[in-house]
Amino acid sequence: LDAWIASHGGRYQVAIRELGGRGREASYNANELTTMASTYKTFLAFVAYRQAENGALNLNTRLSSGHTIAGCIDVMIVYSNNDCAVALGNYIGWSKADQILASAGFPNVQLNSGNLLVHAREQANFLAQLSAGSLMNGSHTSTLLGYMKRQTYRAGIPAGSRGAVVANKVGFLDAYLHDVGIVYGPKSTYALVIMSEGSSWSNIRDLAQAVYDFMN
Repeated sequence: LDAWIASHGGRYQVAIRELGGRGREASYNANELTTMASTYKTFLAFVAYRQAENGALNLNTRLSSGHTIAGCIDVMIVYSNNDCAVALGNYIGWSKADQILASAGFPNVQLNSGNLLVHAREQANFLAQLSAGSLMNGSHTSTLLGYMKRQTYRAGIPAGSRGAVVANKVGFLDAYLHDVGIVYGPKSTYALVIMSEGSSWSNIRDLAQAVYDFMN
């Protein structure tokens, strides 16, 4: 990681966590807070599902976007739809969402801030628990991972993972370009978080490929 980042332009926060196997980990600036861009939508989806499981909301409720909550989660993950994400966040309450995330063990996620802040280590923690099925019931876990596996922006981690199945979510806003996901490789399954400023999809793809080759 150090060598790759030193030879490429841009600022990076990276976290890698092997899920099972040898449990290998590596990171670069992983505790530095940065703007989430649309990667916040996976956290928001979790909050909605957690509230549904607690009986605090009904996934069939129709939001101001015209979609049901369940439908909004679909399009905000698969197509990164912003209107649905904003409508869902407004319905739940952004400060309430932060409280739910903190109580679930993610105190560094800040949805109720102008910049939607997080650091790479927290993203990796979330992905590890999502993969383990410890965040939500089995149905909601499977649904969210399914949406991430078929989300439409594939030029980063999926493109660098040599045909492996990848459940990921991207974020891009101004100079920020992020890709966070779970890579199901033939020899290793791992969470990979690449958060960048001033980078490119080709750089994220190349870093993902270097990680994939090392891990597999």
